[in-house]
Amino acid sequence: SNSEYVPGGVGAIRFSTDGEIVDAYGILNEPTIINCAGGITPWGTWLSCEEHENGKVFECDPLGQRSAVVRPMLGTFQHEAAAFDEAKGTVYLTEDKPDGCLYRFVAANDWPDLDTGHLEVACVVNRGGRQLVEWQALPDPDARDTATRYQVAAATPFAGGEGIAFHEGLIYFSTKRDNRVWAYDTQSTELTVLYDVATSANPILSGVDNILITPAGDVLVAEDGGDMQIVALIPG
Repeated sequence: SNSEYVPGGVGAIRFSTDGEIVDAYGILNEPTIINCAGGITPWGTWLSCEEHENGKVFECDPLGQRSAVVRPMLGTFQHEAAAFDEAKGTVYLTEDKPDGCLYRFVAANDWPDLDTGHLEVACVVNRGGRQLVEWQALPDPDARDTATRYQVAAATPFAGGEGIAFHEGLIYFSTKRDNRVWAYDTQSTELTVLYDVATSANPILSGVDNILITPAGDVLVAEDGGDMQIVALIPG
């Protein structure tokens, strides 16, 4: 349970098998602000993303037994959410700015090491009518002098990055200012628009936000606006 306020933080709620609340406690008690979405790691911890210009990512223990740890290599920017491609050793991250970017952290060592590797930004190029993603390393992930989204001239801006999820080789993410859901194929590097409210024949989804993929491959998108529904984008 993220606190998207000042001060921030993250709490955990524990339920019994019949759904009754039996405990609640903090798992991120360090001084943080505007803790937004985040993402679960393959080893069962929680990444909490700070949604402000100097935001960091904190790795939290859902059991509350270990103190949260900041992960500087995941960048300093207005974070939204994170998703793992475990097989390739990468973490994908969205940025909630009108001209925010899509990032990935490429681990140099095996999980759960999130402190050794490099952070890259997505640069979209058109090749033969296909939108392909090239990745360029960021010279300064800490953004000491220049915001991360402006460090690489070829970086592609996205209109307010929101939720992100990984499923069977595809990274799905949403952008709220143009109400789009995107799909990035990690094998072919092709980027496509899965849903666009402006061109959809059934434009029932707006205010796109968090994303979850079902085992069947349905893309569940939570609205933060619109009718405040959860809308399923079903594979054709």
